[in-house]
Amino acid sequence: MKKIFNKNLITIILSTQLFALGGIGIYGASEMFSYPSSTNEASSGLYRFQSESFNNSAGLGLFIYTDLLPFIDLEYSGELNLQTHKISLDIIDPINGGFDLGDKTDFGWFKTSNYFTVRRQVFGASIPFLAKASVNLGLGFNTHKVMQPLTPGLIETALGDTQLLDEEGFTLTQEDTDTIVNYIIENREKYSGFHLQAGVHGRLLLINLFINARYTIAKDVIKGTTGFPSIWTGVSIGF
Repeated sequence: MKKIFNKNLITIILSTQLFALGGIGIYGASEMFSYPSSTNEASSGLYRFQSESFNNSAGLGLFIYTDLLPFIDLEYSGELNLQTHKISLDIIDPINGGFDLGDKTDFGWFKTSNYFTVRRQVFGASIPFLAKASVNLGLGFNTHKVMQPLTPGLIETALGDTQLLDEEGFTLTQEDTDTIVNYIIENREKYSGFHLQAGVHGRLLLINLFINARYTIAKDVIKGTTGFPSIWTGVSIGF
């Protein structure tokens, strides 16, 4: 029995080393940026939305890669990034002028991204038939869909009522709220750009660990910036 077990183990080790074509895995990401605050007033001048600035975002991703090509590796990752910030709805004071500040509430910001990366190993070390580690550099192309900021104009467009916020004391029903949320999801702003990536890849039999630093160059994905850095760490199963 022991000989059979050892034989099977050796077969598995040899297979993972000789026929490693790539892998599929999941990762967690952290983006570093500063998103600016904004104030958007209704055309009537009766209402306005104020959004506070916020920093950074957390993300989850799925990635797949191949080591099949002789000189380069190919990688694709799909990523969802989230963050919350404070917003308020302020109503004008018709007697004293100016706005009565509304209560601040949490509001979500999100984006989805696709990254296509070409990687090349610049340093590698291995323990034959057991483990391998490498340092890689890469570059690639990316696309993004980013949530629009909440503004009076967005609400009017979503509900198909250009005079909704021209009336004092307007209210939104649950159906209105659902319509606005669906509109935000379906009408995210689209961007594309390039990125640079550097990272470490470690492998022990079928298990792979990745730690990567990435700089995304894509104007206005984060308002007012041309790019932002991120770090992601993932684990995958080789095939």
